[in-house]
Amino acid sequence: QEEATALRQKENAAYVAETTEMKQAIAALESAVTVLVKGTKQGKEGGAALLQERAKATSAVRAVISALPSSVGLSSEHASLLSDFLQEGSHAKYMPQSFTVQGILTDMYDTFASDLETSTREEASANTKFEDFIAVKTIELKDMEAEKAKKEAEKA
Repeated sequence: QEEATALRQKENAAYVAETTEMKQAIAALESAVTVLVKGTKQGKEGGAALLQERAKATSAVRAVISALPSSVGLSSEHASLLSDFLQEGSHAKYMPQSFTVQGILTDMYDTFASDLETSTREEASANTKFEDFIAVKTIELKDMEAEKAKKEAEKA
C-alpha cells in the first residue's frame, strides 16, 4: 500500500504541475486572442489606434510564448510566423499577420483546452483506480487479521 500511495502521489504531483502550466498557457492564449481580435477591429481605423493595438498584441504574443509549457514544441512554420509578427515591421503587414497569428493561437488554445480536459479525466480515473485498490487491500488486511485472531483463539 505504501508503494502504491507513493506512486500515486508522484503521479498526482506531475498532473498538478502539468495542468498548472496548461492553465497558465490557456489564460495567456485567451488574452492574446482577445487583444488580437480587438486590435484587428481597431486596426482598420489606422493611425494611433493601430500602433497602440500592435504594441498590445506584440506584448500578448510574447506572454503566450513565455507561458507555453516546456513540453510543447511549436512547428517551425508557426514559430517563424510568430517571430515575424513580433518583429517591428510595416504596419501594412500587421492585419494579415494578425489574422494568421489569431488562427495559430486559437488552434493552440483549442488543443490545450482539449489536452487539459483529457488530463483531468485521466487523473480522475487513476485516482478512482487507486482508491479501489486501497479499499480492496484494506478489506484483505482486515480478513487476514480476523483469520489470524481466529487461529490464535483456536490454539489457546
